[in-house]
Amino acid sequence: MATADDIALIKKQEATLVFPAFDEAVAFKIGSAIRDRALKEDLPIIVDIRTFDRPLFYAAMPGSNASNPD
Repeated sequence: MATADDIALIKKQEATLVFPAFDEAVAFKIGSAIRDRALKEDLPIIVDIRTFDRPLFYAAMPGSNASNPD
């Protein structure tokens, strides 16, 4: 795939992956769904949802560590 194709694909993804609305309630709903799946699948992840200036949802699954958010 050429660089121009990559850029076009990324632009399409960015346009598609935009929430019509995003607030604390939406962050909680998304974070909770990810957390529930991680617990069911025994995934050692951290769920960290934030805006540029503040955290909205945070959950650390068993087995996760400080490097997981990176």
